[in-house]
Amino acid sequence: MKSTLQRFGARIGLAAAPDPDPVEEIHDPSHPAAEADHDFESVGPTDSRLLLAEGLRPTDTILDFGCRAGHLAAEIIPKLFGGHYIGVDLSGSMLDKARARVSTSFVQPSTRVTWIKQSSYVFPLSNQTVDMFCAFDAFMHMEHEDVYRYLKNARRVVKPAGRLLLSCLPITLPLAQSLFLDASQHGFAERWNRRRTVVTSTELMEHVAWMAGWTPLRWHAGDERNIKVADQATRVAVGSTLVLENPADR
Repeated sequence: MKSTLQRFGARIGLAAAPDPDPVEEIHDPSHPAAEADHDFESVGPTDSRLLLAEGLRPTDTILDFGCRAGHLAAEIIPKLFGGHYIGVDLSGSMLDKARARVSTSFVQPSTRVTWIKQSSYVFPLSNQTVDMFCAFDAFMHMEHEDVYRYLKNARRVVKPAGRLLLSCLPITLPLAQSLFLDASQHGFAERWNRRRTVVTSTELMEHVAWMAGWTPLRWHAGDERNIKVADQATRVAVGSTLVLENPADR
C-alpha cells in the first residue's frame, strides 16, 4: 500500500516521491486527497486511541473541532457512556455526512450527540463545559493568527485542567516539506485560491498556544510510533499532535 506521502506526491506531480521509512509513515488528514483516498478510515481509530491515551473518560464532554465527515465521531461515540460528543464544522455538507455516518452506525448512541455549524471564532457553548477539545483537521489549514484566536476562545469553554489536542505539520516532517515546496511553486493569489495547508514548527505552535493562555504539556511526534494499538505491543504514529492544558491560574 502506498504511503500518504507517495499518494500526495503523485497527485501534485512531485518527481519520484521516495519510500519513507516505516517509522515515518504518518496520516495526514489535511489535504483533499486524504478524503478522496479514504485515508480518514484509518485516521478515526488512531485519533480515538490518542484521546483515550490522554485521559478521555466515558462521562466526559468532548468537542471535535473540524469533525468533517464523522470518522472520529464513529470511533469515539461508542466509548462514551453518559458523556457528550460535540461535532463542530464550518461545512454543512460535512456535518450532514457526519450525521449520516453516526446514525447508520448506532441506532441508539450511549451518549448525547450534538452537531454545530460554526464559521466564527466564538464557540456557541456555555463556559467551562468541555473536558477535552480536539482539532485534528482544522488548525493546519489556518494562519497562526487565526489559530491563536480560536485557541483563545476555546479556553472559555474548556474546564480548568481540561485538555486540548491539536494536530499540525512541523516543517521537520518529510510530508510538511513536500507540501511547503509544492506551495512555493505557486504565486500568492493562486496559493490562497487553493485549500491551504500551513506548515509550522513545534516552537512556534507552543508559543502561539502559550500566548493564548494554554500550557503546553507534550508532543506526540509525527515521525515516531507512539500510540499503542489496543492491548498489543504494536504502536502507530499519529501525525504531530500538541497536547495543551487549560490552567486554572491564567
